[in-house]
Amino acid sequence: MGLALTRELNSVAAQLAERQEESEHSHKHLVELSREFKKNVPEEVREMVAPVLKSFQAQVSGDPARDRTPHHTRSFEPDRTD
Repeated sequence: MGLALTRELNSVAAQLAERQEESEHSHKHLVELSREFKKNVPEEVREMVAPVLKSFQAQVSGDPARDRTPHHTRSFEPDRTD
């Protein structure tokens, strides 16, 4: 493998790692916001928005089978923390 290719691969790997870290941070922030929402909103409002929140959470969390996939072979989606 040539030196230029090695440098490019190292650069891409660093960018991917940075994006993964940003994605994980964003996901954790969304989880925090969701918990705060549940604490601070009346029950009747939570019941009204529950279907929308469940749909959103499913989109953010992705396929549950993904959690059994080795970390290095996954797509760069936020990890589930809930």
